[in-house]
Amino acid sequence: MFNFKTSILLLGAASLTLGKPSQGVSAPAGHALDLITISIGLTPEGHDGFEQTLFKISDPSDPSYGQFLSQEQAKALLKPSDESTSLTLEWLSGHGIDASSVSDQGQFIDVQLTMDQAIDLLGVHHQAIAQPGDAGVLTTEESLPQELQGHVATIYRQLGPTVGEASNRPRRRSPFFRMSPFNRDVSVPPTCINMMTPACVRQLYNFIGVSAAGDDPQILGIPGFDGQVAQFSQLQEFLAAFAPDQADSNFTFVLLNGGSDTQGDSANIEAALDTQIAGSLADNVPVRFFSTGGQEMNVKPDLDYPINVTGSDDVLIEPYLAFARSMLDLPDDRLPSVISISYGVNEQILAPPYARQVCDILGQLGLRGASVLAASGDAGPGASCETPAGAPRFLPTFPASCPYITAVGATEGAGPEFGATFSSGGFSDVFARPAYQGAAVDQFLGLLGGKFGGLFNPAGRAFPDVAAEGSGFPVFDQDQLFTGQGTSASAPVLASIISLLNDQRRVSGKPRLGFLNPWIYSAGRPGFRDIPQGGSMGCQGQSLAGLPSTPIPGAGWDSVAGWDPCTGVGTPIFDQLSTLV
Repeated sequence: MFNFKTSILLLGAASLTLGKPSQGVSAPAGHALDLITISIGLTPEGHDGFEQTLFKISDPSDPSYGQFLSQEQAKALLKPSDESTSLTLEWLSGHGIDASSVSDQGQFIDVQLTMDQAIDLLGVHHQAIAQPGDAGVLTTEESLPQELQGHVATIYRQLGPTVGEASNRPRRRSPFFRMSPFNRDVSVPPTCINMMTPACVRQLYNFIGVSAAGDDPQILGIPGFDGQVAQFSQLQEFLAAFAPDQADSNFTFVLLNGGSDTQGDSANIEAALDTQIAGSLADNVPVRFFSTGGQEMNVKPDLDYPINVTGSDDVLIEPYLAFARSMLDLPDDRLPSVISISYGVNEQILAPPYARQVCDILGQLGLRGASVLAASGDAGPGASCETPAGAPRFLPTFPASCPYITAVGATEGAGPEFGATFSSGGFSDVFARPAYQGAAVDQFLGLLGGKFGGLFNPAGRAFPDVAAEGSGFPVFDQDQLFTGQGTSASAPVLASIISLLNDQRRVSGKPRLGFLNPWIYSAGRPGFRDIPQGGSMGCQGQSLAGLPSTPIPGAGWDSVAGWDPCTGVGTPIFDQLSTLV
């Protein structure tokens, strides 16, 4: 991954450096008094009530189904204890930070302070504090002060550069989409065998001619990370070529955490893919692109996400916490009804308190009626399949491993579909398996027997939940036509279908679907086509970064009858789903 001109500082609770400055590190000349803002994420006082409420209002068999909460009600379910808040405020005061510079937001405490104050407070765990505009490498591994342990989950630096500022650094491609140029005779219509056009997707999933009705359709939200900026001109080229009857489709921008809306000729393949799929499939649904600036610190590098390989800053990842919190802070009337995330990283590189906090916030969006979907990844059971210590291990991806979102795997082929070899899936090492998955996953584990024993956590949250086509998708970027494959395509396909189902419910006077999984594994399951053929592959001896790793012969998940870690419970059948919502 590349380091951008603007970056976000994340310090996981297990590796914060607090209380004393590092030797020989100070703010650069002329920047000691520069003001920055840090956000301190506090550990919630109770968690069981939050999860129980989310699962109940998302379960079609429960009397409270669809009774979503307001923003404030959702936030209250994960409020920190008074002790956590008091201890954190005392810690700040003890470092000379005036109360007027501190804003208690409940789950987070925001602090405005100078660069020198940040160095004193945090001890310069990370050079990003001392070097404005750049993130550096991990320098120390000291822990929280004893009195704050168990009370603080994360600390990150907020960003606020000029709206529209663009990075001048190279932009990386999403790990969940692989592309290649496609040259064709424009006079010869493509077929569904060599290109998965919008018409092919609509035909495959039985929603030809379906569009949102009424004058108040709900928003489909798409985040853009890593400097990816959706381009209006490329959407129009795509629609002209593949969906001319939807030539008036468009999207709007919201800038978060210093994001950019710059229109130009730089590469933006992931943003292009997401907006072009949504713009052509979710007909008459407002698509909103949330351009999110900054990057976060990978505190536990592995072979797939190493530090400073060939001089690059591969340790930096997407700003999931900044994005999730920004969504949580949106007023109820601006929160998208569906959010599609096409990014992810190995779960093992994240500090568990960080992963849990991001996951919890995504769950709070579900409490408010939002359906959050995430691509499962493109490495089968894993790419390097090694822990940071070098032990063999299947590697789950995050945020797909979060039990409060819907993870989307991939299929290939159109008659019939089969599990894609690249579709990531598996079992979380951080999150326990939720009750809504119990019977479905138990059936798969029974079929698996002792195969791959010790390489995964059978008690972990299993993913993906569902799947959709992920191969042969056309996309326009820099005025050139590409085709590619990846769960980055599958996620917005499924998100578009859920958006249309939500609109159907809205017109009927029903609430939106909200968090999907309890419904998917129960009343909604007949609306998904089981995929009992194909399967994924991985662990073949090379990491995502191109580094050698120890292969695991035969590693992969077969697509079988019932749920499996390649395609979940299957792919959507719109006309059947529409009778179930």
